[in-house]
Amino acid sequence: MKNVVLVLLVWFCCLMALGANNIYVEEEVVLLCNALRMEKGLAPLTHNWEAARVARYKTEDMKTHGYFNHDSPVYGSFFDMLKNFHIPYRSAGENIAMGFATPQAVVDAWMASPSHRKNILSESFTQAGVGYSTNGAVHYWALILLEY
Repeated sequence: MKNVVLVLLVWFCCLMALGANNIYVEEEVVLLCNALRMEKGLAPLTHNWEAARVARYKTEDMKTHGYFNHDSPVYGSFFDMLKNFHIPYRSAGENIAMGFATPQAVVDAWMASPSHRKNILSESFTQAGVGYSTNGAVHYWALILLEY
């Protein structure tokens, strides 16, 4: 019985560490975006936990169902997700990415894409939430930007 409890305790701690690591990685994406925004004289984005929750569901959904698209076979469009999760907004944007192993790599890729760069550097967006998920081989990212 002691061994079972010990195994369960180790398993739980590993899960908690993985979750904490994901949160650190997600927050680093916002920090990197804010550094770029500040270089352009833009106000920094504030972290929005509700947007991050939706972004996490999005990345888990892409990982679980093996797709890469703004439209989910489970949740519908990005705007459907915001509506169904009761997230208020005036305008919203979503950047997704797959395959980039680090926050710096994914932000660099988004900045190399005109439409993703436009979202990150939009004066309208004031809040952001990031989701990150991996199966160990493939990395999934979602950045949700909101204007209230």
